[in-house]
Amino acid sequence: FLPRKYSHRIWCVSDKHYRNCSPMAEQGDKKVSDAEKEEKQKEEAERRAKLISTYQTEKGGKVTFADLDELGLERAADKCTLTVTVMEKLMNHWPQSKQVRVIDSADDPRSIFFYPDDPSPHFKYDDIAEGATIVFKQPKAHFFMDGQIGMRIEEAELVSVTPAEDCKKTRSTHCLRFAQAEKAHGTQFFKDDKMDHAIDRYASAIKHLDNVHPPEGDNTKQDLLHALYLNLAACFLKQKKWDMVIKNCQRSNDIKVTAKAYFRMGQAQEGNHELERSLESFTEAGKLEPNDAFVKKAIKRVQAELDARSKTEAKLWGGMFGK
Repeated sequence: FLPRKYSHRIWCVSDKHYRNCSPMAEQGDKKVSDAEKEEKQKEEAERRAKLISTYQTEKGGKVTFADLDELGLERAADKCTLTVTVMEKLMNHWPQSKQVRVIDSADDPRSIFFYPDDPSPHFKYDDIAEGATIVFKQPKAHFFMDGQIGMRIEEAELVSVTPAEDCKKTRSTHCLRFAQAEKAHGTQFFKDDKMDHAIDRYASAIKHLDNVHPPEGDNTKQDLLHALYLNLAACFLKQKKWDMVIKNCQRSNDIKVTAKAYFRMGQAQEGNHELERSLESFTEAGKLEPNDAFVKKAIKRVQAELDARSKTEAKLWGGMFGK
């Protein structure tokens, strides 16, 4: 369902942003006639029918989350199916719902909530585990109150589950794919200035990497971890959680020392009024990137603050002992 204040609207999603497609959206508060409303609704119904026809003829009825977004919220893709792979189960303690984090064939991760109390004989909740495949009939996108778009499942007969055959053999590969997808999703949230969601997705990616065991000489995991810690630092920097910025920069540097990590660490230390440490971090960044204008500016700024503080303290102490 949609919130009551949105119940009279038709919502479409394009590039993961909402586009108000209500009959009155383009005309603001201007009243429109019933005929105009009907015409708008007819155009929207034709648009959806055309999309579904395209999914059926060009994609064999197999859709992705992006297709559902394009179709519009709460609009079922009739005679179509959505196939996903389970990344992890969440919130199993809820008696009325089960949250599962999944990824589709286009590597788009989403959350799905299952509400049937007893889904048998169609599927078993115990079969929904990491690596399992789920196929949804007549799938539709759902808008959750936290701003995310996923799916809300209330009809068990529209779901079929294939348990993972042997997750151990393919787990490392699966988890690397999961981590990369969650990182991309987190970056989208970061761009949308939704820091809490971004942090959740980056943290989830790091969790998946715990189960990735690449062959010797393959640095994919370490490079991804390095980037994730830097991204977390950027999120916490936005939230002014200085200690968390520093902690994640240090973790990043433990993997590979970079000017970016030292620079963000310096920003956090400056925000936390640790000017001496901030200057040290900015100086280290300068050694790695001597021509970076932002680093030069930061060093100059903090040095000026330290000089001003030293002069103030000198006057204070000089006045005390000069009496």
